[in-house]
Amino acid sequence: MRVVIEKLNKKFKDHQVLKDVSLEVNDHEVVVVMGESGCGKTTLLRCLCDLEQPDAGKISLDDWVVYGGQSKLSRQERQRYHRLIGMVLQNYQLFPHRTVLENCCEAPVYQKLMNKQEAMVKARELLSQLNLLDQADQYPHTLSGGQKQRVAIARACMLQPEVLCFDEPTSALDANTIEQLYPLIDSLKEKMAVVIITHDEAFAKKVGTRVVRMHDINPLDEK
Repeated sequence: MRVVIEKLNKKFKDHQVLKDVSLEVNDHEVVVVMGESGCGKTTLLRCLCDLEQPDAGKISLDDWVVYGGQSKLSRQERQRYHRLIGMVLQNYQLFPHRTVLENCCEAPVYQKLMNKQEAMVKARELLSQLNLLDQADQYPHTLSGGQKQRVAIARACMLQPEVLCFDEPTSALDANTIEQLYPLIDSLKEKMAVVIITHDEAFAKKVGTRVVRMHDINPLDEK
């Protein structure tokens, strides 16, 4: 799936966070977005994932104009969009009162994409691939930072997204856990496009097929 962001703008009160920002992401690509704190990286990602509403500009998935068209998305279209774009947040946001397995099954069952039994089978398959099957019945507070992140990735992949977004995936991880991310992200790009926000130069250079730098509110300068 090809993602095209064109001249995206976003203000918070009088503060212009995004100004005419454009970016293209192609299938099986890992695009890493870098820049100083406050330059709008996370806002860009949140707009892409429908967590913030852009003020102007266009977001398209293949030929489907998600934002910038003549009409707003219907409820059904928004649900479809949320299935196509997955996001792993910086603090993971796992349900603390649910087990690892339950965390993974919640969304597809709620959205009626799978029944509970189907979701459990799929979740165990993903947890096994991420070396977490032995943690399936544990609660998030018992997990390490790296384990929580892998649970968040499994949960996002339950909806079989075409694009998976990461917000600062290395921020709370030690060096050994960061090393485990490289083959994981490499395997993800075989199935989807990946967009990563990070401050970590070494991580960006090693994991990205393309690195773009965002200079304050100016358009993205691809290098």
